[in-house]
Amino acid sequence: MERESIIMEYAGSVSGSEAKAIAEQTAREAILSRDLSVRAIDSVWVEHKVEVVGCCFAGVIQI
Repeated sequence: MERESIIMEYAGSVSGSEAKAIAEQTAREAILSRDLSVRAIDSVWVEHKVEVVGCCFAGVIQI
């Protein structure tokens, strides 16, 4: 069974929990704007302080 998916990311000078809340709200808005319903949101967040270079990768693979 194929399901619709949304990946939403946010980065900014906020706490991890604030970034998580912003990304989840943006994902909800994106889903609702497509006339879909939210089945579940799974999310993780990390905090780090960039001293020289910072990098982040997020990926979802649906099989």
